[in-house]
Amino acid sequence: MDKLLVGCPTKNCGKYIAGVLENIEKYCSLFNDYEVFTVDGFSTDSTMNTVVNWCNEDWVRRRTSFQRTQGLPRMESLVEARNMLVDLFRPQFGKNVYFLMLDADSPNASPLSDEDLEGFLFAFQREDWAAVFCSQRKKYYDIWTLRDSRLDEDYQVKFKGLSWRDGSMQRALEPYERPIPPEVGFWPVRSAYGGAALYKTEYLENARFNSTKRWVDDDGEEHERSQCEIVGFNECIDGKMYINAKWFIGDHE
Repeated sequence: MDKLLVGCPTKNCGKYIAGVLENIEKYCSLFNDYEVFTVDGFSTDSTMNTVVNWCNEDWVRRRTSFQRTQGLPRMESLVEARNMLVDLFRPQFGKNVYFLMLDADSPNASPLSDEDLEGFLFAFQREDWAAVFCSQRKKYYDIWTLRDSRLDEDYQVKFKGLSWRDGSMQRALEPYERPIPPEVGFWPVRSAYGGAALYKTEYLENARFNSTKRWVDDDGEEHERSQCEIVGFNECIDGKMYINAKWFIGDHE
């Protein structure tokens, strides 16, 4: 495999960042070449100190930067950080170049075993994908981003009216949060994430993260609502997407 581009947004993740960086090294070791870029949302803990020291060990292939804008709401901050990462790498996009995006939180700090790395490489047993997404062993938690044959729209729209307070929302979502058995192999989706995603960059020419869903109804009236920024990114991709049921990262704390 030719080249891996790794993008990781960070903010106040000092508790996890050393483990995340160690796992990034393991992913990078599977490729002939790699580059890593982290974009930080103005952390106030030890995050940047750890990242800078790590980058200084290989300043040619490991880089870090701060976001352009300080003090953004969480969603807007993630959109800016993720789009910065894509823009920084975009000149290198092309065939046989892969973009690994992962979050700097507890699932990606859990040590990757050799079996976990074999699960990651399982994606390369087929060629007909534009993106593959990770899974978890105990619970598939990323329902906000999931779009598949079962959950065909934002759960907040599909189950509008149900309540977290009385537990009705939790009961409705439980079937979608069950772990996908690894023997399934590839689970077709229109969008997913789960904390880590691998993209073929040849499919990312027009891809941008966007946290706003806009549409026009049958009467010509325009509407908009918030959505997960990764759904907006995945909607830009004209290609098949799967959850790789053998690619496990850690479960959320």
